[in-house]
Amino acid sequence: FRSPRSLAQFCSPRQAVPAAIDIHRQIAVFNRNSHVEEGASPPIVIKLGVHSGPTIAVTLNDRLDYFGSTVNMAARLQGQSEGGDIVLSPETAADATVAPLLSGLSVARDEASLKGFDQPIRFVRLRP
Repeated sequence: FRSPRSLAQFCSPRQAVPAAIDIHRQIAVFNRNSHVEEGASPPIVIKLGVHSGPTIAVTLNDRLDYFGSTVNMAARLQGQSEGGDIVLSPETAADATVAPLLSGLSVARDEASLKGFDQPIRFVRLRP
């Protein structure tokens, strides 16, 4: 079963990254406490991608929605997640309010060609 992608909007990377880390940790606790047969997949796998920048916000059919290259990049970064990790854009990881939050976490740098972007995109993979 694969559920649709969801998007959350935050006012700053300083809010988004701790939320992503907390989501990851809470899901890990849930999975550890779930009764799963040996060798079976975890009950819940969440893929997280975080990017920051300007967006276009519109209300359509009484629903707030976001558009633009920032949203597209966040979705593509989420697509690079393997589950159990958090994928950040380099700009988000380098933000002065985010960098201190990464200490003590496994941080790896990677890059991939992403749909809709001409050049390979670098990103940072966190494993809280």
